Amino acid sequence: MVINTMLLYFVFKTIKQPVPKWRVLLSAIIGTAFALTLPLLSFSGVGMFFIRLFVGALMVFVVQNKSLGRYTLFLLLFLTYTFAFGGAVFGVMSMFGLESVPFGLVPGVVLAMFFIFKLLIKYLNVRHSVSQHLRDVVIHHKGERYKVTSYLDTGNRLVDPDTNAPVVIISLSLFLKMFPDIPPDKIVLNRLGESEVEQGKYIPLSTVAGKSKIFTFKPEKLEILKGKTHDNIRLGVSMRGFKDAVRYDALLHSALA
Repeated sequence: MVINTMLLYFVFKTIKQPVPKWRVLLSAIIGTAFALTLPLLSFSGVGMFFIRLFVGALMVFVVQNKSLGRYTLFLLLFLTYTFAFGGAVFGVMSMFGLESVPFGLVPGVVLAMFFIFKLLIKYLNVRHSVSQHLRDVVIHHKGERYKVTSYLDTGNRLVDPDTNAPVVIISLSLFLKMFPDIPPDKIVLNRLGESEVEQGKYIPLSTVAGKSKIFTFKPEKLEILKGKTHDNIRLGVSMRGFKDAVRYDALLHSALA
């Protein structure tokens, strides 16, 4: 019953839907009742397999029966997690020898698998959330094209105070790829002369850590694939990498959505 509850909990968290506690409890009780009854019945291996599928379908119907599409998605996730969770627990216990595993170790293995699956689902949710805001862009500069993955950052409202052009933040690695002749320490230590990059200049930057400055320059244009092309923008260089569940090398300005 505990495992049934955990599996249903995993599915609800994956699809980001509130967990109806009484429905989950009822569904887990139904699954437990069948688990206690099935060993008393005599069926072939194939028959037992289809009975278990029926039980899973019934459990899912109890908690998710508003639409066929939602029900199908829930059922597929439930079956996937059932096989994955069961296989993971079986694999861990097999390392100790199934017949020699102390009974007291079983709850510990199940609990460990619960936290592992919970972290995995959280990672997948974050990755999916980030992926929804990713855009493929092409930066045109000095006759070269740089295709990069960017993140549409609604919090990026940085503009050039002189021209009011939106500033797209790019990673340091991308900047060094575009300007391989510039020593990294110059840009990192804010010692890059504005004349060393055509139309380059520092603009003020306010963050939670206080006021600073960021080096910016103007590319020929920025093309958002399957979107618009912008020529009135500047690129600002971030000294920090963009750490997220998905790799990207630029933060788009909110005005470029």
